[in-house]
Amino acid sequence: MIASASSGIAATQNSPQSKAMIDSMVTQASRMLDPLLAAKSQQQFDLATSQLMIPLMMMLGGAGGPGAARPGAPGVPAAPF
Repeated sequence: MIASASSGIAATQNSPQSKAMIDSMVTQASRMLDPLLAAKSQQQFDLATSQLMIPLMMMLGGAGGPGAARPGAPGVPAAPF
């Protein structure tokens, strides 16, 4: 049973759908990080970082909802930037 489950997991990880999903995630991450690489000054980098935080917080489920952890909120350390 373990061998069967292991082979099923391996087949799923190597499936075209899995590879396409991973490629999509890498492309999306690259697009999100491109503005950081393109920044020519600290100010541009800081702006790109702050713009990056909004979609990241939404993806992590921490943006906007009740009880969402926000930098500087009670019990949450202030953001380092």
